[in-house]
Amino acid sequence: VHEAARGVLAGAAHSNPVVRLELARTLNLLGSTGLSGGNDSMMGVMRRRRRPAASGGGSPPGDALDSEAAAFEEARSILHDLMRQDPMNPEFQYELAQCGRSQALLALKEADTSEARRLLASALADLESLARDFPDVPLYQYELADTLCYQVPGRRGAAPVPEDYADRAVVIAGRLSARYPWMEGYEALLATALTRQASVREDTGRLEEAEAGYRDAVARFRDLAEQQGSTAYEVACAKALQGLGDVLREQGRPGDSQDVLEEAISMVEAHGRSRQPAYRGLLGRLDRSLEATLRETDGR
Repeated sequence: VHEAARGVLAGAAHSNPVVRLELARTLNLLGSTGLSGGNDSMMGVMRRRRRPAASGGGSPPGDALDSEAAAFEEARSILHDLMRQDPMNPEFQYELAQCGRSQALLALKEADTSEARRLLASALADLESLARDFPDVPLYQYELADTLCYQVPGRRGAAPVPEDYADRAVVIAGRLSARYPWMEGYEALLATALTRQASVREDTGRLEEAEAGYRDAVARFRDLAEQQGSTAYEVACAKALQGLGDVLREQGRPGDSQDVLEEAISMVEAHGRSRQPAYRGLLGRLDRSLEATLRETDGR
């Protein structure tokens, strides 16, 4: 469908900025079709809610990555040209930020973490500008907070989100959730930001604050899962429960940790999807956390 739309729009684009913007959007969608949204930002969570699981799993083949990269580069070229013609148009800048975020996910699939960081920094700069210039547009605030929650793996696993990023994401998401309490996406964004912030608190040894943050995130994800009947929110809840279980173990409370981790494992296994790659990975991490807790219990 995206390929057909691309052909129609490309034939009609020429110098019409409206059509060219739609062509860039279509190219962004075309490039994004192979991305699983594995990063635990809300873009990843919401993409998993919208898109059925791909069969087989694993990373896309090289030719698919090349095709996605070409689509993004073509979109970026169009958007840069449009911005040169009309630098004050927020739609052009917003779509460029979306392109940069998707390109960052693609770079992560290719294990190019330095390029992913560069692309995310560029996307953040665009979104910072939009949020500053258009403070009353909730979409720009949402996308900024969501991007602030992104993690880019380092040489020894996932590098933590910077503390100021996590704190700002919580503030922005909390403001949106309070202003628009009927919007599930804003509440989910706040739960995601709280999980990131709790992770930062855990990394810096502020375990009581981390516990409070994880518990807040778990409660919000749990409510969303019950209200929406969404597996994606239950998975996000299970990940927050893992963080909570780890913090409880670090606090010397292995019994409480075991209860929390066993609840998370049961939550994931209840949907019968444990054989899918993403769920296998989560269950593996939960199992390792539980094993560490049980070793500590046995040693007491």
